[in-house]
Amino acid sequence: MSYTYNEAVWNLKAATETKELATEFERCAVTVIEITTAAFSGTIDIQGKAHEISEYSNVPYIRQDQATIQTPSVAQIDHTLDDGLVQYVVLGYWRRLQLVMTRTAGSITCGVAGSSSAKVFPYLSTKLIAGTAIVGKVSIDQTTPGTTNKIAVDGTKETAVSQETGAVGAIGWLSSIKGFLSSIFTSTGPTNAVSPSVGGVGAMNGKLRLMTTQLNSLLTGIILAAGTAIIGRVLPPATVETPFTGTGNLVVGTSKLSPGAAFKLTEIELHLSSAPTTSTQNLVITLDDGVGSAYDLVILTIDLVANAIVDLIISPNKTCKATDVITAAWTNTDGRTYGLKFKHQLV
Repeated sequence: MSYTYNEAVWNLKAATETKELATEFERCAVTVIEITTAAFSGTIDIQGKAHEISEYSNVPYIRQDQATIQTPSVAQIDHTLDDGLVQYVVLGYWRRLQLVMTRTAGSITCGVAGSSSAKVFPYLSTKLIAGTAIVGKVSIDQTTPGTTNKIAVDGTKETAVSQETGAVGAIGWLSSIKGFLSSIFTSTGPTNAVSPSVGGVGAMNGKLRLMTTQLNSLLTGIILAAGTAIIGRVLPPATVETPFTGTGNLVVGTSKLSPGAAFKLTEIELHLSSAPTTSTQNLVITLDDGVGSAYDLVILTIDLVANAIVDLIISPNKTCKATDVITAAWTNTDGRTYGLKFKHQLV
């Protein structure tokens, strides 16, 4: 059964602090740390330890909110008067995790989410170097054979030519076999050992023709067409929670969801320590459209006082673009302690 866990670490924190994360993250295959900064200057170290008696040290991570190839790093994260949102994926298994934050200016908001069933997307190119050993099933994704990959026929034996000079070793080698079999019907030498009956039923010649045809089909028909059905198990998308908590106001600039990839806003939850009572206090949830302000959409407006709200759950199921941002705004006149969660799935 899938397992998810999240923790609100800091909300507009304006002081240096070291925070040890909950032990529940040990059960998570993927742990994502989301950091929102407001004119923040300081450093952050993502640290872990493999067992209880070891010491904390910096652990490898990659940026999740970037479209370019990411290289794992264990370096200290440095901010200088930054305003923005970044996400880091922790790599590897760690018994415990902690965040070491040293602040010199501004404030920082941080939430951590983990899932037992999530997967990490490839973060480095998967090009294999020459001589790499491969264990398992290998597919071929190129149909243009290398012109120098061939089998030389000298009348007595067949000599395999090195594949290193071909465009792709595997496809060039298959092309060489096809070329050799085809040459049986047009040249002397090894052909003399084959029955001269061209295409005769049951004849060796006919069988070799069939082998050649099948190899040709393999070379030209191995790329799946768009829409091809694939049989297998498809896991449902993981739901990621982005939490916010505090006793101050919900501000558009910091109380926001921006995964940086196409996503579906599945649910919004709000819990208050008690219902607010002073004046009118509207909670406004807005989609800040990445195309432009003309397309911004108010998802929810509700007076928390008039409706005596303590618990609120809505399920927009709204599909959003990578450039879209979901924001929350509310003037917390009575200083209620709130817990706000945005839940989304990548699409």
